[in-house]
Amino acid sequence: LTTAWSIACCGILTATAWAVGRPQPSASDAIVQPVASALPFTPGYGWYAAQIVGTLVDDVEFKPSGSGPAIVEVPSKMRHIARVATVGRDARGGLVPILYVHAPGESVAQFIIAQRGSDALLRGVSRAGRIGLAPLDLVIPGAFAAGSMQPADTTLVTARVSGRALELSVARGAARWSGTLLRTPTVGWALVQSLVEVSSRPATALTALWLSLLTLPVGYWGWWTRRRRATVIIGAAVVLSACMVIAVRAFGVGDPPAWQWYLMAAGLALGMLVAQFVMTRADNLGVPADA
Repeated sequence: LTTAWSIACCGILTATAWAVGRPQPSASDAIVQPVASALPFTPGYGWYAAQIVGTLVDDVEFKPSGSGPAIVEVPSKMRHIARVATVGRDARGGLVPILYVHAPGESVAQFIIAQRGSDALLRGVSRAGRIGLAPLDLVIPGAFAAGSMQPADTTLVTARVSGRALELSVARGAARWSGTLLRTPTVGWALVQSLVEVSSRPATALTALWLSLLTLPVGYWGWWTRRRRATVIIGAAVVLSACMVIAVRAFGVGDPPAWQWYLMAAGLALGMLVAQFVMTRADNLGVPADA
């Protein structure tokens, strides 16, 4: 059971690392410069009602587009940086792109800078999104709140998109907002649902629960191996750690932060404690430990 669950965990972590990663760019895209897109609108999204007064994508500047989103065609690279300046805000509550960036020959976005109600949002392309799973969204709450700006205020939004992370910053006058979302193999729970975004505050608790539950059975079943428990549990922990490191390097995604490693270790420890409790209770009731 310990071996089977360890293999299953490795499969889940590897699949998640693949899913959150960026699709590999083609070699021919590397020499293409960003250009204004021929798309007349953003497929599947609304028309941005505020004014765009400046756009810069991968060091190429584009003329102000006025109302409506800026739509840019770029080579599919592993790293992009974009800046867009807007005046005003869109009063609607849905997701409305400010900057829509797609690869040559595609209409699916490589990344989107958007306003969603009072929030700023950065959506980066991932294999998960391409196969219909939940997208990777970095959300900065309140960056476009109506009470935080005047109609003539200029907002500068900067986005950095790479295979390892999404970064978004918003500046308006003296006010600053920023956020970072790592593409890690530890967010598998977020890819199969759309109710809780991986960048939201509740996501930290869900990630903690997810990682603890992944490793708890390893500690629980490993503890029942008795004299071999140290070898079995340490061996399983080494295999899981190696799998995580290999998956990160193989798919070019982000390294999990230290607290996530600690939570996986805590899950192992909790599994051992639960197993010991069950064994002790069985002994106290006079039930043979192997019954």
